[in-house]
Amino acid sequence: MSLPRVIFATAASLLLGLVSAAHAQINAADQLYWHTIYTGTNSRFDSQEMNLIRTENDFRRYWTRNTGQKGDMAPKNIDWVKENVLTLNLGTRRSSGYSVTVERVVKNGIYATVHAAELVPADGQFVIKSPSSPFVIIAIQKNSYQYRLSATTRENRGDVEIYSRDGVTISGQQNANYYVDPKYACNWNSLKSGTDSNILDAGMVVLNNQADLARYWERATGRGRDSVPQSVNWTEVRLVAIHLGQRKNDGFSVSVGAVEKRGMGAIIHATEFTPHPGQVVNFINTHPFIIIQVERSVSSFKLDLQSRQTSSDITVNGG
Repeated sequence: MSLPRVIFATAASLLLGLVSAAHAQINAADQLYWHTIYTGTNSRFDSQEMNLIRTENDFRRYWTRNTGQKGDMAPKNIDWVKENVLTLNLGTRRSSGYSVTVERVVKNGIYATVHAAELVPADGQFVIKSPSSPFVIIAIQKNSYQYRLSATTRENRGDVEIYSRDGVTISGQQNANYYVDPKYACNWNSLKSGTDSNILDAGMVVLNNQADLARYWERATGRGRDSVPQSVNWTEVRLVAIHLGQRKNDGFSVSVGAVEKRGMGAIIHATEFTPHPGQVVNFINTHPFIIIQVERSVSSFKLDLQSRQTSSDITVNGG
């Protein structure tokens, strides 16, 4: 049984921002309820495609076609009595750094328009030179609408944006004791940090699955895939790696203090620690980094990076 397709744009125009309605004012009463089921960047789809899926069996067949995994590995958090599934695949892209997100679904007469955005690498963003194939899966309330796609393309600023003023990275806070309102709390924890990354440029990269992590790990550590961490539960989390770029001695490090939800995105509050006056350091080039696990419901990130001196009561080994 073939999957029902609901493509209302040509291959040339799909996800290329040719529908200007994406920025029109939307009445909240016209928006349909939906939620993201899964996003990724390693689909087996070569071309752009959108599918409406009405049954669990059809979804399992799609999941196998999309990921190569068995159908019983497909996400289970769908109420098939009340919901259908919409899938959107971009097709092959030339590197990492590409993703797709659904922003809203709006009804208009007999139609429901899916407003989506393809996020492309920002200028200077660190990417892995390996093909990717981004996709997003959403669940949407059952209805009789015919679906259309209204899509735009924009830079993936969520992966690389650093708030700054006058060339100095700041956060508006003077210490690393971040307070996050509980209603914006986001589950996260550190996976690994260090100063010996092979990545020389500053930036941030989001890792959505084990294949993303394996490619990144080889680039960042120079070690083989047999050394890649296997403990990540990709159904519940995604990873974010933050790199400071090159520093002139080993007195620099980076730490995350909090992660704050904002809609489907989040702000990562981080601190670069710099040597304090008189601190003994080794004058060797270092490349500080940190990798954190963040709850999977969050799909885009901004970095709020401040700088502060290492406390003088911390002993740093020097040569």
